[in-house]
Amino acid sequence: MTDHRTLDRPLLGIALMLGFCLLIPLGDAIAKLLASRVPVGQIVFVRFATQALILIPVSWALGQSLRIPRRLLPAVLLRTVLQMAGITAMFNALRYLPLADAVAIAFVMPFIMLLLGKYVLGEAVGIHRLGAC
Repeated sequence: MTDHRTLDRPLLGIALMLGFCLLIPLGDAIAKLLASRVPVGQIVFVRFATQALILIPVSWALGQSLRIPRRLLPAVLLRTVLQMAGITAMFNALRYLPLADAVAIAFVMPFIMLLLGKYVLGEAVGIHRLGAC
């Protein structure tokens, strides 16, 4: 049995979250600039293709399998479609909203997920999770 303390690396988590908070708005800004000249579907395709080109070799280098168990395939496909639909909606919104407004709305998502976790999944939401949001 693995000791969870050996896997708990809060500084790495904080660093990755800060990287996310810097890179995602940059990607959104690029999408906003491109959306007036390039179809949104093409922007979304390039975004996900680039993501795959980066993450597949990283996954292989880390020795991770890319195989999906057959019983999980429907859930993974649904998640993929929903993720692509969400990104498409975000990039379409960027055509009509100021970048700061769109990013601010997107950064409210952790609060929404926290509430869904509590009321839909019955997860415990304590002061620490509220503080993290």
